[in-house]
Amino acid sequence: MEDEYNNGFGPITEKRGQRAQTFAAILMLVVLVFAFQLSQNGYDEVTKWLLCAAAAIWGEVIKNFCIFVEEMFHLRKRYNGSIKKAFKACFSHPNWTGYLIVAVICLWPWKTYKSSFYTLCFQHTLVQICLVPLISYLLGLKKATPAELSEINEAATKNVADGLARSFYYGYLKLILPSLLETINLSDNEVDGYAVRDHIVDHKLFIVMPKDCKCTTNFADVDPNIQFVTEAQQKILSRAGNQRRVYKNSIYKVNSLIHGEFYCLMEYATPLLSMDAMQADPRCSFTEEDRDQQVVLFYKLLKEILDKDEQCKGKYHLVLTSNARADLADVIGSEILKSRLSP
Repeated sequence: MEDEYNNGFGPITEKRGQRAQTFAAILMLVVLVFAFQLSQNGYDEVTKWLLCAAAAIWGEVIKNFCIFVEEMFHLRKRYNGSIKKAFKACFSHPNWTGYLIVAVICLWPWKTYKSSFYTLCFQHTLVQICLVPLISYLLGLKKATPAELSEINEAATKNVADGLARSFYYGYLKLILPSLLETINLSDNEVDGYAVRDHIVDHKLFIVMPKDCKCTTNFADVDPNIQFVTEAQQKILSRAGNQRRVYKNSIYKVNSLIHGEFYCLMEYATPLLSMDAMQADPRCSFTEEDRDQQVVLFYKLLKEILDKDEQCKGKYHLVLTSNARADLADVIGSEILKSRLSP
């Protein structure tokens, strides 16, 4: 059903939650309770478990310290000579209170009891601390999975979609949307005996986003029922050394066999052209799967950014479509009707 609602674009993914951490905590408690029930000497078993847990945590610290040694050779170029910055890059959000508690757990059995049992446990713990994480690191077992990298990129907004969405907003939409109504009202080119502004039924900019990022020069190349009519009133701004730069929007006549005839301001989301070019360029290592993931993120981020701008809110409508399709006029007609019903 979601494919149908999004005109074949496909589902819009949701932001990941904390379910993985919650499940890990529940699973840990279940394992501890189950193991405690099976143990013959509960106190000794608990001690061993604490030592194993401490070994795992401090093993990660040692692994990060190995990474820190490498970063020390890049202090000047990567961290402006700051050891503190290099340390933070290797130990992200350290919980020193937790590390101190773990250290006490490690030393408590050794200091309190000198029996061979605790000596053996402590020796095994040292082996776990030093060898297990280092072997895992050398074998590449500590590398993040594609799913983890995806979550990191989404959380840190460090991906292709984020850069393109923010550039599209700050470099274009933020400049034209606040004054869009004025632009339409000043568009007095005559069409069929009336000023073109009188034909426009919805005073929004319709931004089309095809899933495959294929953006044609003219919408008529996709569907002949969509025809270019004229240009809206130009907006002229001087920016970044470019004097009297012209910003303009195109007005199209949409003849939908289902929904009737409409005039509207419409264009593709131009940053999608960059994604399409990146996917076609082998030097970018940007696969079709990457493109499909990033175009969904682009839509989500752009919508979130625009919805938070009171000057842009209600002056745009994002149109999701599947790959280039012959019935685009019907899709646009449906979206125009949907837009007129929404605030």
